[in-house]
Amino acid sequence: MTTATELESQKPVRRVEPHEIQKDARTAPPLSDEQRMERLRKVTRTMDEAFSLPGTNFRVGWDSVIGLVPVVGDLATTVVSGWVIREARQMGISRWQAVRMLGNVGIDMVVGLVPGLGDVADAAFKANTKNMKILEKHVEKQQRKAAK
Repeated sequence: MTTATELESQKPVRRVEPHEIQKDARTAPPLSDEQRMERLRKVTRTMDEAFSLPGTNFRVGWDSVIGLVPVVGDLATTVVSGWVIREARQMGISRWQAVRMLGNVGIDMVVGLVPGLGDVADAAFKANTKNMKILEKHVEKQQRKAAK
């Protein structure tokens, strides 16, 4: 058992201030393109293909589930899709590729706003998967250029 004098003689525990934690988070090393691609693939699978519908080979993701909530659900999934596009831009996709990605997300959002039928179409369209294919083509092209 610890006595009162032993407790008094111990060094006090230093409190970590919130701004110190934020500083550490900001100084974290940047992700490599491979790490970024793996993270984006995971997000894409989660948003577009997380679950298979029983008795079918058709897969849906959280985009379809969250999109069932009128307006707010479609806006929330659009934010995630926007983050994917932002990451792709940081990886060097062209403006034209970014416009194509934005078009996919725009179609996904507008179609998803239609009650009922829009949710079914939204599940079939899979904007994040389409955008990931655009990004993967870009990365493959960059790798071929670097290999020459």
